[in-house]
Amino acid sequence: MNRSDNAKPVSVLEVEDLTIAYETGRGDVEAVRGASFQVTEGETVGLV
Repeated sequence: MNRSDNAKPVSVLEVEDLTIAYETGRGDVEAVRGASFQVTEGETVGLV
């Protein structure tokens, strides 16, 4: 699939204000707070 250089990239995934917390014996731990990103067509993303 070809796209013109002037064409706007197509967003296939958008995440806004992502927060991930885990419960532990000492209380909750926030591993991620307020992450936002988008993945456009043809991109590969990995979160660790």
